[in-house]
Amino acid sequence: MGYLRPNRRHTVSISFANNQWVEVMAKASVWRQLAKRCILATFEEVAWESPSNVSMVFADDATVMQLNSQYRGKNEPTNVLSFPQLTFSAPTIPVAPAKAAQEISQIVICIGDIVLSLETVLKESVRDGLPFSDHVSHLIVHGALHLLGFDHVAVQDAEVMEKVEVSVLAKLGIRDPFDRPSNCDFD
Repeated sequence: MGYLRPNRRHTVSISFANNQWVEVMAKASVWRQLAKRCILATFEEVAWESPSNVSMVFADDATVMQLNSQYRGKNEPTNVLSFPQLTFSAPTIPVAPAKAAQEISQIVICIGDIVLSLETVLKESVRDGLPFSDHVSHLIVHGALHLLGFDHVAVQDAEVMEKVEVSVLAKLGIRDPFDRPSNCDFD
């Protein structure tokens, strides 16, 4: 796909906390490729240029529920959790002065972790009539935007985040997930 040019500045570390993800698609490489495409497309959409690493964890409800309880005080599973390592005051991309940018241009920044829950994502996909891989792609894009400082607590912020998600997904060949009645809830 022409939109995603090779980018050696960014890396995505993939791990499977639940091997059932591999059983769903038969190969771990499918999930690795999907995660990388979604994260790189998100970076490109928001013009994120700093060399970065994202950790992507394909997990299950038990793992996500534990993390959700520990870090958010919610004792329930959810579809996606993001753990940013950087802090932004708004969904904007920080710009360093030219000299500093040159000095740090080769440093790879770990911007955070994205964790998906297999059972919850499967359940939502079936409930909402979505192709499973499209729903997973949407959640990875959603999680990547959280790592870059986007949020959806305030209505105005949610509208901005949704527009970016829809744009990234369209460039990946995935239809607008908000363009139909849905019960999908992002936490």
